[in-house]
Amino acid sequence: MTEELDRALQTRAGRRVEYLSITWTSLEAIIGVTVGILAGSVALIGFGADSIIEVASSCVCRCHASLARVKRRVAVRLNSNALHADSHQSDICAYLSVILLLGLALNAALGWWWAEPIAALAMLPIIIREGIAGWCGKACSHAHF
Repeated sequence: MTEELDRALQTRAGRRVEYLSITWTSLEAIIGVTVGILAGSVALIGFGADSIIEVASSCVCRCHASLARVKRRVAVRLNSNALHADSHQSDICAYLSVILLLGLALNAALGWWWAEPIAALAMLPIIIREGIAGWCGKACSHAHF
């Protein structure tokens, strides 16, 4: 009985984490695309578009580094490969955020207009790698970047 109760509590915790992740990523998508259009930033629009894809993935069964750790912990308790794979996506989103913010900061602080397109290009290998892995149906390993 204790094992069933523990599993129910862990499942509830997993759902809460997923709802938080979907909410966060939805806000990321809306703000990224909107501000990107207003600012004329290709990097922001690209980041927002990636977030839209992530939300779609989350709705099927699935954001940043603070969420990834929690997701991995709950995934281990539930022995859930799906939740573990989602934690990997949260890691990737965190890396993309760092690249984006670096490009935006260089543009804002130093006036380097070209930093944002370079940031967008720097995101491409990560996005392409994940897209190809998903297209080929590769299962997420437990290794992270």
